[in-house]
Amino acid sequence: MFARHQMDPMGFWIPLDNPENHFVYMLAFPSRFARHEAWRAFDMDPEWQRAYEAPRADGPLVENVESTLLRPTDYSPLR
Repeated sequence: MFARHQMDPMGFWIPLDNPENHFVYMLAFPSRFARHEAWRAFDMDPEWQRAYEAPRADGPLVENVESTLLRPTDYSPLR
């Protein structure tokens, strides 16, 4: 679904020591505006809404979502 909404996955991680059951992922966007529009469209996607609601029948799967915008440093290799 990310690709359909022009979200470019950079990677997915699970911490080695993970008692809190954290899941981390990074997405790339061409701009802040593109990010905003992509998430808006993603949230409205009927397939996502079904996928999100189905497992919530037994309670929420996620307690907290943290979002951080990053920019590369001058010495960061870019792909």
